[in-house]
Amino acid sequence: MASFAQPKKLSQLLLVSVAAGWTTERGAFAAGDAIGFGTVLAKVGNNYVPLDPAGVDGSEIAVGVLAEDMPVRAATAIGTVIARGAVLEETELVWPIMTAPQTAAALASLDARGIVVRASL
Repeated sequence: MASFAQPKKLSQLLLVSVAAGWTTERGAFAAGDAIGFGTVLAKVGNNYVPLDPAGVDGSEIAVGVLAEDMPVRAATAIGTVIARGAVLEETELVWPIMTAPQTAAALASLDARGIVVRASL
């Protein structure tokens, strides 16, 4: 039997926004695989990439969260990123496999950018 997955809404992830147009920004994503809504992101050069705790090129430092689905890209594309001044629902975040210290470091990095992660009430 076919199943249906309800698309996620930004309001499920973004609990509080400091100001419209300031909390989110449009950013570049290099050609590559699809990236899902809510994925924790890093930045390498001018491009956002999924967080990679084993990286050594900046991809190990959490800087934001993807606010939409990014399809497979053959060329650089622009997407919406929650980059600052936000409270996010922790269960809506998509993380790579990480250790507890790596997760703590990523959460601290997001917090330093004004992105607070917590469980909704």
